[in-house]
Amino acid sequence: MFRVRFLKKEDFSSIIPLLIEGHEIHKENREDVFSDLNLDFINKQLNQAFKDDDSHIFVVEDIEKKKIVGFALSKIHVTFNIPLLKSSSYLFIDNFIINKEYRNKGVGKILFASIKNFCLLKKLDNIQLNVWNFNEGAIKFYKVLGFSTSKKRLELKLDINDLNLIDDNFIESLQA
Repeated sequence: MFRVRFLKKEDFSSIIPLLIEGHEIHKENREDVFSDLNLDFINKQLNQAFKDDDSHIFVVEDIEKKKIVGFALSKIHVTFNIPLLKSSSYLFIDNFIINKEYRNKGVGKILFASIKNFCLLKKLDNIQLNVWNFNEGAIKFYKVLGFSTSKKRLELKLDINDLNLIDDNFIESLQA
């Protein structure tokens, strides 16, 4: 049996292993982007989110084992007074992590259902998140939940050996 609730201050140490687990997956797949996990930084971020009225940290707990097995770190955003965009309010999920022993057992769906209900009660327009392309399991999970791709962020890795010296004047102006 599982229960979703908001994070309590005394839960911080319980979600650190989950953060480490999630970070290692990212670091393993994108060593060029992710560095070693800095626990002091993580604790500062958690404390800041814990105090922020717009941030919400949901945890899913295995009631029988009295163990937190997943969590989602999120923040409500409101866009208005941007001339090119319509006003909207949404929940941005920065982290959504389920302990690997509990994946594919419905725990993520339980956590997400509670988050979705929270958003509906807050009258938010949508839920947003980012997911790395290598994380195919997460992408599949989010699609099952009803997420769709709203935009893509592309990247071009640069190598100084690819420098094309067609325009020497431009290159010289950069180095001046």
